[in-house]
Amino acid sequence: FEMSDWIDIKVKQPPNDPYNREYWVYETLNNKVQHDYWICPSPDYNEDFNPCFNNWSDSVTHWKPMDIYPEPPKEITNET
Repeated sequence: FEMSDWIDIKVKQPPNDPYNREYWVYETLNNKVQHDYWICPSPDYNEDFNPCFNNWSDSVTHWKPMDIYPEPPKEITNET
């Protein structure tokens, strides 16, 4: 876990973009990297709430964009 690649949530929050909401987060509840969604008010509706991460909101310390998606597992053997 390289902290230099991560953005401290206390320093900067993800952008409030309703179409780009998936991020990697580091959360302290389990001390793990997790996938999460940034929930923010939609500009199309009259919504009033503070943006937050959906699943790990209170325990997220750092986040980073999901710009590199992992490759799917390769099949090891072809059993028939």
